[in-house]
Amino acid sequence: MARWKLSRPLSPLLLLSPFFLLTPCISGPAREPLLTGQPFLVLWGVPDEICMDRQDPTVFGMEQKDRVTVFDQDSLGLYPYFSNDGRPVNGGLPQYTSLDLHLQRVVRDMAWTQPQDPAAPGLGVLRWEEWAPQWSRNRGKQRKYLEESRVLLWGFFPNWSPEEVEKWAQVDFGAAAQSMLMETLRELNRFYPQRLWGLAPYPSCYSSDPAQMLLANYTGSCTAAEMALNDELMWLWKQSSALYPILSLEKLPAGTKGTWLYATDQIREALRLAALAGKSYDLPVFPLVNSVYTSSSTFLSQADLVNTVGESAAMGAAGVIIWERSSTAQTQKFCSELSFYVQEVLGPYVVNVTMATRLCGVLLCQGRGRCVRKNQKVPVYLHLPSSHSLLLPDVGEDIQAMDELPSAYLDVWRRDFQCHWFETMEVPAADQELVRSNIRDRRLNVRDYSPDVMDQRSNVRDQKLDVGFNIREDRLDVTDQRSLTTTNSVSDISEVTGVPMMPAGAVSFSHNVLIMLLSGLSFISLTDFDLNL
Repeated sequence: MARWKLSRPLSPLLLLSPFFLLTPCISGPAREPLLTGQPFLVLWGVPDEICMDRQDPTVFGMEQKDRVTVFDQDSLGLYPYFSNDGRPVNGGLPQYTSLDLHLQRVVRDMAWTQPQDPAAPGLGVLRWEEWAPQWSRNRGKQRKYLEESRVLLWGFFPNWSPEEVEKWAQVDFGAAAQSMLMETLRELNRFYPQRLWGLAPYPSCYSSDPAQMLLANYTGSCTAAEMALNDELMWLWKQSSALYPILSLEKLPAGTKGTWLYATDQIREALRLAALAGKSYDLPVFPLVNSVYTSSSTFLSQADLVNTVGESAAMGAAGVIIWERSSTAQTQKFCSELSFYVQEVLGPYVVNVTMATRLCGVLLCQGRGRCVRKNQKVPVYLHLPSSHSLLLPDVGEDIQAMDELPSAYLDVWRRDFQCHWFETMEVPAADQELVRSNIRDRRLNVRDYSPDVMDQRSNVRDQKLDVGFNIREDRLDVTDQRSLTTTNSVSDISEVTGVPMMPAGAVSFSHNVLIMLLSGLSFISLTDFDLNL
C-alpha cells in the first residue's frame, strides 16, 4: 500500500551527466512527443468537474483535461445509435445518416467544446463503440444493428432471398459506416490539425473475456482472424493521427497472469498497426486506461497500474489517458474515493514512471528517442528504484531527498531497452558531439529554493531543462554538472511483477545520477512512501 504524506510542495529537477549510452535503433521512426521533452505522457480524462475538493492530477505530472477531449456517442455530430431502450437516435443506423448535416454538426459542436487554447497540441478521441464498422464484429447487443440493416434492405427489396439480403445488407452497412468515420476524421484533421484524432476502442484483439483470462492456457494474443480484420481497417488507421486502444480490466485474483497477457497484446497489436499505417513515422499510440474495474466502481490496484500504465510505457506507447465514463463521477462518495486514489496510489506511480521514461530517454537515447523494451514478451519496466533513497530531515522550510542511481541500474536499462528514435531527430553518429554540447549547456545548479520564493524567478544563465516535471515559469541558475531526478519511486516492484528490476552491485560513481527533490513548486512530499510492486 502506498502511503504519502502531503506536506510542503516539492520541485524535482533533473540534471544531466555528460555521458551517453548508445543503443540499437528500432526500424521506423516515432512521431515527436506531443510535448517536447516528455516521451511518455499521462493525461487525465476522468470527468470530475463536480468534485469540489478533488486532488489536482497535474501536481503528479499528469496533463490536465484541456490536453485531451473524449467525445462520447452523444457529444459530437449526429452519430447514429440505438439507446438502451431500443430507441433510434439520429436514425439508429449509419445508413440513415446525412453526411453533410453530420459534418456541419461536428464543426458546430467543436466550436462549443474546443479548449481554451485551440492552437495548443492535444488529443481528440471519438469513443464511438455502439456499433463496429465491420459487420462480423457486431456481437452481443450490437447484433441489433445487423438485424435493423436486414430489415431496412428487405423493405426496399421484399422479393430477395435471405442470402441476398444478408450479402447486400453487409455491404450497405459497411460502406455507410466507413464513409461516416472517414469523413468525420478528415473534417476534424482539417479544422483542428493540432489535435491527434482517432477512434476508440480500436484496434482491439477482442480477448478480454475474464473467464478466459483465468484459464491456464490463456495467451491474450490476437488471433490470426482478428489481426486480419484489423488489417482490413487500414482505411481507418490511415485517416487517424493516433491510435486509442482501450485497456479495461476486470478484478481478477492477485497474481493472475491473464491481466498482463491481455494488456500487453492489446498494446502490441496497436503498435503493429501504427507502424503499418504511418507515413513518415509510426502513429503514436495512447491507450485509454479505464480507472476502475468494469464490473465495479473499485479503482485499479497498484499491480494493475503496472499492467496498464507501466506496460504502455515499457512497450513504447506515447502515453496513456486515464479515463472513466461520465456517469460514474456523479456522487460525493466517488469524488472522495477518487481524490484518495490519486493522492495515494495513482499519483505516486505516475511520478515514478514518467520520470523514469524521461531519464531513460535522455541517458540511453540522448533525448532524441524513447526507450522501448527489446523483448516485448518479457515484463521488464521503466521504473525508478527506491531501495537506495534517503529522505533527509526537515531543515526550516526545505525538504530534500537524495539518492544515487547506480550504474548497475543503468546497465539493466541498456540490457533490456533500446531507442525508438523520433522522426525529426534522427541524426548521424557524427553529430553526437553536437548533442553532447547541447546537453552540457543545460546543466543546472540549484541554489536556495524554498516556498518563500516560489513565485520569484531566479536569474537565467543557460537554457532551462524541462525534464522531470513541469517546472512552469520558475527558472534556475545553470552551473552544476550533476544529475537530479525524483525519488518518487516504486519500491520492490519485482514483488508483484516477479521480475528483478535491479541487480545488486557496487555503485560506480562514473555513472551515478544524483537524485534530489527540493521544496519549491507545486508537488508532493515523499514521506513514508512505500509502494510494493
